[in-house]
Order: sequence, then C-alpha cells, then structure tokens
Amino acid sequence: MARVLIIEQSAAVRELIATIVAGLGHEPLPLDPETATEVPDADLVLVAPELPRARRLVALIRARSPGVPVVAVTSGPEELTSLTELGPVLPLAKPFGLDDLRKAIAHALGGTGDLV
Repeated sequence: MARVLIIEQSAAVRELIATIVAGLGHEPLPLDPETATEVPDADLVLVAPELPRARRLVALIRARSPGVPVVAVTSGPEELTSLTELGPVLPLAKPFGLDDLRKAIAHALGGTGDLV
C-alpha cells in the first residue's frame, strides 16, 4: 500500500480521487493547496499542475524526497512545463477514467511508463 498525496483545489474532486485511491488499496492523503500548512511524506504525488501553488509544493516534496514519482493531471502538455523542470512527471490527461488513474498509479509506483 502506497501513501498517495492528492494535491487538488476542488474539495469534491479531491475527495472523489481519494475514494478511488483508497479503493485501489492505497492510503490517500488529500491536500488543499491553498490552505495546507504542512505537506506529508508520500510515496506518490497526484497534482494538477495549473494550480497556483503546484510548482512550489512539488519543489518542496522533491527537495525532501527527490525520487518521489509525480503524476500530473493535466488538460495539455503546456501545463507540464513548470513541473518537468523539477524532475520526471507522468502525465494523466483529463478527462480520465478509473482505469486510467489505476494504470497511472501502477506505472508511477512500478517505475514504468512514459515519463515526460
């Protein structure tokens, strides 16, 4: 079981992804990027790169744990630029289905998949 940090601004989306992550057998760590005062350690980070604090949070996480995989939930490749400067990022295109999320988590945790 992996600890999956979910950085998402929308509480409804954050909780939905957390429910799915828990259903996949992992421990979800939902985080509101606007109100978070601490960032927990995680085995995997799911983040929406367009969020105002996304780059700063990923930089903080990668400074602490350089090898932590990051999955960027994105509408397009242009949103990935600020995160790829911080290390490898696995893109997950919106809209995505349950199987897409499951595969992205498995690829990121297993070290396989196409990293940008």
